[in-house]
Amino acid sequence: MHSIEGRLVIILLALCSMSSILSGQTIEYTFDGCSLEDETTLLTPITPALPEDCRCGVQGDGIYMDGNDLYYEFDQAFKDFFEEESFTLRFYFLPQSEIGEQALFSVMKDCSLDSMLAVQYIPQTNEVELIISKKLGDSWTPRGKLVQNQCWHEVAVTKSNSVYAFYVDNVFIESFDNLIPFPVAPTSQVHVGYSPCVDINSDRVFEGIIDELTYTREILSAADLSQSSFNPDLIINSDTTLILGESVDVISGPSCASTAAWNPQAGVSDASAISPTLTPDETTLYIRELAHSGCMLRDSFTINIIDESAIDCGSLLLPNVFTPNGDNINDIYRISNLFIIDELQSFEIFDRWGESIFFTTQRDEGWTGLISGSPAMIGMYVYKISYTCQGSEQNAVGSFSLMR
Repeated sequence: MHSIEGRLVIILLALCSMSSILSGQTIEYTFDGCSLEDETTLLTPITPALPEDCRCGVQGDGIYMDGNDLYYEFDQAFKDFFEEESFTLRFYFLPQSEIGEQALFSVMKDCSLDSMLAVQYIPQTNEVELIISKKLGDSWTPRGKLVQNQCWHEVAVTKSNSVYAFYVDNVFIESFDNLIPFPVAPTSQVHVGYSPCVDINSDRVFEGIIDELTYTREILSAADLSQSSFNPDLIINSDTTLILGESVDVISGPSCASTAAWNPQAGVSDASAISPTLTPDETTLYIRELAHSGCMLRDSFTINIIDESAIDCGSLLLPNVFTPNGDNINDIYRISNLFIIDELQSFEIFDRWGESIFFTTQRDEGWTGLISGSPAMIGMYVYKISYTCQGSEQNAVGSFSLMR
């Protein structure tokens, strides 16, 4: 039997050990090579309810759950991480069944709304639901729609003190300030693909693949999530403009598909390649189809073709009105017709008193409507631009209105 002092020493050692674990910034499960360890091996490997099954993941391997008996349990120490002052939990999932509400991730002691966190996939409405609850009647349950026509979906939950936020497919869904952070029950277990509600038939084990599960002490925003996303199966190229005869290489996120189908095939270097070279003779909307893991999806982008002989070196296509109001429409004042610019010597904007408030030599850079970090006043502004087009020096001077 341990003395009181001995028990205190054991408790203190355990707390010190946990503090050491929590000092790590990121816990990442890539599942590559069918490994159930996190990349830093801070925790013991997750435990499968049956022998693990690995399938093709976002990149490398992902872990498979069968909708019945195969799911995974984390080291119980992981539960304490969800009481940290700040964190971001994110993971990808690829569903393979549309039957019932399915458990994706849970930190729970039983199937009650008592000191718990859970994420569910709801195929009937094509949504993901986050449940964070202190007790019955004190819960937060936002739902986010999944992007249509995608195989993989990304979920993220962030916490900053008592403020929680929820993201689905890199889109901000909702935030909530509970004033006091939700606690985590001491006997909680952490599962992926399962929750205790499966045992009373209100949930199902997830059927599909989960990959790239990450816990970090950083608080990531929608922009952070989007910037660091793997973009599985997606064409990363933006719509672009080419001069007739030019080509562009398709840039794609990782995919479990080995071949693709392109429509149309005109100008495609290899109609079965995922990332071919495209050389269209005219403006073309290219559609790419991929199929894998029981899922088929389409993605597309447009290439606008300009005949070099028809280029108007004076047509910079600058808007007459600028509305930097945060709606993602006309929020940056920039040159639209970049393809006519061989080299930009200067792009400068002046206020009504003739003071320079913006300057760049980067042709794709624009003004955000801020002056020294503060929103610029509504009114008229003047631009002056010097550039080279088809070997000839060009200058442009004009004005525009800033409105909000």
